[in-house]
Amino acid sequence: MLESIITVHSGHSEREAWEGYNVIVVILDEISGFAIDNTTGHEQAKTGAAIYDMYRASVDSRFPDFGKVILLSFPRYKNDYIQQRYDAVVAQKETIVRDHKFKMDEDLPDDTQGNEFSVEWEEDHILSYKIPRVYALKRPTWEVNPVRKIDDFKVAFFTNPLDALSRFACMPPDAVDAFFKSREKVEKAFNKAHLAVDNFGRLEEWFIPDPDKEYFIHVDLAQKHDHCAVAMGHVNKWVNIKVTDTYSQPAPIVEIDAVRFWTPTKDKSVDFTEVKDYILSLKTRGFKIRVCTFDRWNSHDMMQQLKQYGINTEILSVAKKHYDDMAMIVAEERLSGPHIQLLIDELLQLKIMRDRVDHPRKGSKDLADAVCGAIYNAISRSKFDTNQEINIHTYESMNYDNDFGTENDGETSSFNMIRAPRMPGNLRDAMDRMQII
Repeated sequence: MLESIITVHSGHSEREAWEGYNVIVVILDEISGFAIDNTTGHEQAKTGAAIYDMYRASVDSRFPDFGKVILLSFPRYKNDYIQQRYDAVVAQKETIVRDHKFKMDEDLPDDTQGNEFSVEWEEDHILSYKIPRVYALKRPTWEVNPVRKIDDFKVAFFTNPLDALSRFACMPPDAVDAFFKSREKVEKAFNKAHLAVDNFGRLEEWFIPDPDKEYFIHVDLAQKHDHCAVAMGHVNKWVNIKVTDTYSQPAPIVEIDAVRFWTPTKDKSVDFTEVKDYILSLKTRGFKIRVCTFDRWNSHDMMQQLKQYGINTEILSVAKKHYDDMAMIVAEERLSGPHIQLLIDELLQLKIMRDRVDHPRKGSKDLADAVCGAIYNAISRSKFDTNQEINIHTYESMNYDNDFGTENDGETSSFNMIRAPRMPGNLRDAMDRMQII
C-alpha cells in the first residue's frame, strides 16, 4: 500500500521560493497587504498580482486538475487586490444591505438617548461565476467565524468605525490613508446638477454673476500629460459656527461656481489660448474677479497676458495646508459645487503621503487642486462684515437630535456611515475606567 506524505510549509513572497517543491495547495493570507502597482520598474516586484501569478503557476504546473490557490484577506481600500480578484471571477450577484443596532450599556433601557448606534453593511449572494471551479465568498467576520458574534466588535465599531467596517464587514474606504474619509460628505458638497459650462466649453446663458460678490479663480496648468483645470468660487455668505456652549465664530459658506478642464490626447496638447480665452469670458460675462492664481508650472506668460486685461494674477502652489482648509469646510458642510464625477473621484482617492496630499500612482488631482486653490483664495481674501446679520450654522450629520440614517427630507443616507452617539455621563465615566485605547 502506497502512502503519501504531505508537508506544510510557511512560505514567503520571493519568486523562486517554491522551485523544486510539488505544491498542491497554497494559501495566500492577507494578500491585500501587498501593493497593486509596480512602482520599482522591476519585473519581480512584490505586487499582489505578481505573488498570485507565481503561486498559481507553481500549482498548475504540478496539479492542474485538483491543485488549489486560496486567497484570504480583508479589503484595505476599494478596488484593492482582493476585490479585483473577487470581481474578476463573479459574474452575477445579489447585494443585500444588512444593519445592526448596538447598545453600549446593555443594562440601560432600550432607546436610551446616546446609548445606541447603528451600523449598516453590504452582503453579496453570488448567483453565477465567470470561471468554472473558481469560487468566492465575501461575508462579515461574525458569519464565517462560528465563535464570534457581531456584538463582540461593538467597541471597535464605536472607537474606529472606518477600520471596523473594512476589517470585519468587508466595507473598505475609498483609499488607504484617504485624506477625505467620508464619501458622503464629498458627494454632498459637490451635488449641483446644473453645470455652468456645457460640453463645448461655453458658458450657459443662466450663468450670471452676483454684482455684490467677488470671485476667485485658481488654474492648474498642464499641457501634455495631465488635465488642465480652472475653478472659480466665491463666499456666498457668512454663518456662525458654534465652537463651545459659550463661544461661536463666523465662518464662510463657499460656492464653487464653475469647473472647466481640458484633457490632452496623444495627438493634441492643451491649447493655453483656450484656457486664457475661457478666463477672459468670465470677466466679459461680468464676474468681478478679485484674483486668478496659478501654480508655478509654465504660468508666467499667461499671467502677464491676463494682467493686460485687468485681471490680478498671482502664484499659489496648492499644498496640504490648503487642503486642510478645504477639508474643514467639507466636514462642516459649508461647501457647494458642481457634480463632476472626475472631481469627486480625484478627491476620494487623495492620500496623505509624506506629510503632503497626493494622488495614487495612476490617478490625478488636477481638478482637485484647482478647486482647492479657488476655495483657499475665497476664504483667505474675503472679509467678514461685522455689521451683517448671520445665522447659526448646523449640519445634519452632527445633529444628535435627528435619527441616524435620515435626512430632513426623510431620505435614507449612505449606508457606509456610522454616527457615533452622544454618550451619557455615567457611561462615559465607565468607558474611561476601562481605559479603551
